[in-house]
Amino acid sequence: MKKIMVVIFLILCILLVSETAFAKGKSEGDFKAVMGSSSLGGTWYSVACKIGAVAEQYEGLNITVQATGGGAENIRLMAQNEAQLGLAEPSIASYAYNATSIFQGDPHKDIRFITDLYPNALCAMVMKSGDIKTFEDLKTPAGGKKKGFCFGSPGSGDELVWIEALSGFGITKDMLDWRPLSHSERVTAFKDRQLECLGYATA
Repeated sequence: MKKIMVVIFLILCILLVSETAFAKGKSEGDFKAVMGSSSLGGTWYSVACKIGAVAEQYEGLNITVQATGGGAENIRLMAQNEAQLGLAEPSIASYAYNATSIFQGDPHKDIRFITDLYPNALCAMVMKSGDIKTFEDLKTPAGGKKKGFCFGSPGSGDELVWIEALSGFGITKDMLDWRPLSHSERVTAFKDRQLECLGYATA
């Protein structure tokens, strides 16, 4: 069943990529497309690389994976034809299509949905020995030091998702030491105790 789904996915990729890219690939005897993923070390980067590896098993089909800032950047890259495929959170894709939120006044009506990958849960990580036990503990007491929090790459879909999630607890960006870092950078910062909390949006 999994192999069938992969083949269907790849066929849809071919059908939904721009006509210009398709015509160019056809004339060269090889279909080529760039897929936007996430920063190096991110879950999406690994997933996209696997899709690219499967594509290479089919003659005349080549998908090059590009490390990016995530969903929001992937949509912008596709709009500029710097990528023909991209991974994005459903909410980010909806904002782009309807020109709302971070895409206010900038509609992307040409994007199309191909398939779901997996449920994307939000996970917060803190030190066991730290004083953060609940989201409420992220709030800075009067005169206190702001807690270091990292959600991922700057301008990524993860950033917006976490802003929306934390707002449910009455927490805004200015209440935290908000750190936009790549996946590998934030892990190092967390290990070095420069951050009190990491925010992930992953399976």
